Amino acid sequence: METYPCPSHWNGKLWYAYGTSMTMEGSGHYARYLAHISGLKLVNCGEGGRGVTENIGGYSTSAMIRLRAMDPDDGKKDADLITLEVGPNDTGAPLGTIYDLTTDTFCGCLNMTLRWLQANTDAQIVLMSITGSRYDHADHSIKFTPQRLITPSSGDPYTWFDMVCAIRDVAGLNSVHYIPVAESCGLSIARMGEDSRYVRDQIHHTPAGGWNVAQFIWSRLKDVPLWYTDAPEGI
Repeated sequence: METYPCPSHWNGKLWYAYGTSMTMEGSGHYARYLAHISGLKLVNCGEGGRGVTENIGGYSTSAMIRLRAMDPDDGKKDADLITLEVGPNDTGAPLGTIYDLTTDTFCGCLNMTLRWLQANTDAQIVLMSITGSRYDHADHSIKFTPQRLITPSSGDPYTWFDMVCAIRDVAGLNSVHYIPVAESCGLSIARMGEDSRYVRDQIHHTPAGGWNVAQFIWSRLKDVPLWYTDAPEGI
């Protein structure tokens, strides 16, 4: 029988979790499970229907994830860990290149957010992809696959997996720890399919799905070190 929280350097540390409804309390599950497993003190800053990009089409309604993550007055300066979960609500924006630094593209907005967090906090920053949709939220007969094309209101089409790879590469560009939930947690299109054990609608996890996602995130997070501003004395 496993006991929680697991022994770890994260036990008792302060965690600010930014993200979509996949993170948000009440619609997501992984965050509260991860807090339980790790002993992290969770401040849940997830928000449904929001993204890091501006409201330029698609399902995203505003750039509130980016704006909240870049708010200097919400207590995050005391955080030991800041996670950023992105992707589901940003498909209305052009993908751009991983070197972009403007609000015109998804990659540009992601770069700006990560660099602000690194410049303005002493927290360890972790970027995460998240599992994708299995069908269109407005038309369940439209099934999604990793190679499905996303056509933003401006810019070139790209696939969902192109976006996932861009998230990974922006993390590398900024020397930020990256947890590949979408790519590696085991909750694939084949496993989701028509089965509602792990995903209850077009995208949101059931408790079982969230538990599996939390277990995967913990398998990577437990090996991410704290960020230190000083070296220990006497060594």
